[in-house]
Amino acid sequence: MKFFPLVLAVAAMVAGCSREAELTPSASKEPIDLAALKPGLVLVKVNGRSVTSDDYLRRVGVETAIFNYQSRKQPADKVEAARPQFLASRAGSILPELVNQILVDEYLTKHDFKPSEEADDAIIEKSLSAFGFKGDLAQFAAANKVDAEYLRGQLLVPSRMESAREIFNGGGFSVSEKEIDEGLERMDKYHDFAVASNAVTWATASNVLNQVTNGLDFVEAAKKYSVFGPDEAERWTMDEYSEIANEKLRDWAFSAPVGSIGGPFDVPDGLAIVKIVDRSDGPLEPSLASELVANVTLSRIGFYMIVPDPEPRTREHVREALTKWKMKNAQMSFFKELHDGMKIEYPQGTNFVYNAEI
Repeated sequence: MKFFPLVLAVAAMVAGCSREAELTPSASKEPIDLAALKPGLVLVKVNGRSVTSDDYLRRVGVETAIFNYQSRKQPADKVEAARPQFLASRAGSILPELVNQILVDEYLTKHDFKPSEEADDAIIEKSLSAFGFKGDLAQFAAANKVDAEYLRGQLLVPSRMESAREIFNGGGFSVSEKEIDEGLERMDKYHDFAVASNAVTWATASNVLNQVTNGLDFVEAAKKYSVFGPDEAERWTMDEYSEIANEKLRDWAFSAPVGSIGGPFDVPDGLAIVKIVDRSDGPLEPSLASELVANVTLSRIGFYMIVPDPEPRTREHVREALTKWKMKNAQMSFFKELHDGMKIEYPQGTNFVYNAEI
């Protein structure tokens, strides 16, 4: 199940901040269950400003409400099962994000940042559209029982962090034509290397197939050549017809006699010489009837392949990639400066978890 844009956007913006930079030597390592937090408990003090359990749980509430909304078309039991996993994945991240929000807010105030209300409204509209909601912020907040002003502030966090970073960097980022030329050259060299390397791998796999076909024991060949180990030469996987992505492998696995050896086949993690160990009878496609759906047990000898960069080798793509790279480096420098100058205290420790049973 996908995380919603609020989580993804904020997580991306705070990625430049090292968690280690936030911890004090006296920070507790005992787990603190966010489901058992008492109201009004001070969790962290940042430059004299407190973040309490109320702040923490309010953020959790907003994220949970959006999670529930975006999961509304899923079966209820599936949503209930996924929610604890979602909260557990977020438990240790929310507090550092709230810390960063304070630091960014102080930074913007220091630099007299005055946001445009029209621009903010456009950001909110775009966020709600990403949630799949066809209404305004007040309607969304009412429908999901969250505070509209607080939700607005949280949705604007990524934009505020971007504004702060631009101030820190002195504006946007430029990429020279020379940098683009060098980037294209690197991409071309990697592509040529990958193609040449894969040609050697394919020849090696074909040679191993020839040895196996002419009497070399399949398991012994796996011990000698396979990157996956001999266990996969004895039983790789059991797949239904529709679950085998490679059409050529799929058709062969469900038509060749059991015991057949074939390949090399393209598989998601490289090349494979495959042996058909066993196969059940039944229809090749799922059926509402009770008859058995066909599946097959395969063994393999695997070979890694280098994946040539799938990105387009164009000037525009290189310009965009270099711009993102510069932005990431500037973001890391920005958060490092913010954290180097802050005064922080964790009265309760830092190890936050989520226990679904409480």
